[in-house]
Amino acid sequence: MKRRVDCAKNKMEYTMKRLCIYVTYDSDGTVDDYIGHMLKELHSVTDRIVVVCNYESVSKGMENVKPYADMIIYRPNKGYDAGAYKEALEQIEEIESYDEIVFSNDTFFGPFIPLAEIWDRMEKESCDFWGLNRRHVPMYDFTASFFVVFRKPVISAVIRYIRGHRFECMDRDGILKMFEQGISNYLKKEGYRMGTYCDIGAVDMYRDPDYLINIMGSPVMKKRCFERGYYEEENCRRALRYIEQETKYDISLIRKTVERKYGITFDKEYTDINMAKPDDARGMYYGASEEELEEFLRKNQRIYLYGNGNTAKDFERIYGNRVKILGHIVSEGFREEGMGIASQIEDKNIPVVVALSKENSREVSPQMQEFTNVFYLWKWKERNILQFSK
Repeated sequence: MKRRVDCAKNKMEYTMKRLCIYVTYDSDGTVDDYIGHMLKELHSVTDRIVVVCNYESVSKGMENVKPYADMIIYRPNKGYDAGAYKEALEQIEEIESYDEIVFSNDTFFGPFIPLAEIWDRMEKESCDFWGLNRRHVPMYDFTASFFVVFRKPVISAVIRYIRGHRFECMDRDGILKMFEQGISNYLKKEGYRMGTYCDIGAVDMYRDPDYLINIMGSPVMKKRCFERGYYEEENCRRALRYIEQETKYDISLIRKTVERKYGITFDKEYTDINMAKPDDARGMYYGASEEELEEFLRKNQRIYLYGNGNTAKDFERIYGNRVKILGHIVSEGFREEGMGIASQIEDKNIPVVVALSKENSREVSPQMQEFTNVFYLWKWKERNILQFSK
């Protein structure tokens, strides 16, 4: 099928045969209007949309689904999104006849620019799969699974990977490890290339939507930004002001869902906020690339780890079978039996991987300046100050 879509600058013709599997879950069985907007956008760039509802039936909002869905699947919420994708892949005929398969879910608002424009840019990317957001922290470099596009070369591998896992038996942590992180890691290890529309680095997609949207250019805002435990009011207000003033997206789509699900009301003053956030360092830290780490470990098969916390334990779990960890180094006051103090180590040429939190990595860097062979899992740059209009 040949689909035509209008972009901002010119009309483009897509000859790709594209399938979208869209997953939604709501405890009340409601399909909100923001979902209808997203499905309309998806309809403009795909040939077929399969909507998977992880509940028994739609109680309200079917008008947001029917105009766009070629197929609707109802199922229990077992395996969450991963279970839904697996079941859809099993039910769709001639699945490998598609040139691209899109996985998307209802966990975000947007897009704040037309999907056709996003596709226009990503068509120029030399990659085998891509997503809207790339999460890039030490030892975890993956495409956020809320929106991923798989191109022809990887479709068979994706189907094989998903069918080979029993996601329906996993909890949320298992899904995160084996699906969201797992599928990106699997494809990269198979030699496929990952692309992204927006590399968000280590910025928190739930607590810092203003930074992601205003500064980093993310075209979406996660619903969880408004959830208790994540909700940072001023950051959300700044994000919504930007969306309202700088995009054509109707923020009433966000308001209606947020009021219904989280009890947060947007009045006229909600977006009346100064956009500047002084001394903003949220984009300061980023994870070392996999290529850099691989190169360091290739040259140094026997290393010392600076740190003994979660980051160090993650490193040992992932790389412990590839390199020999000779010992742990810690700062003064954190010494345990068998661990060395950085300031007391005489041989400054030993290979050290600093496996601390991002803030602690920067804090210990002065005392590591005498060491000649150090690799930081976390890196940092000069502080960023948000330069927003008043």
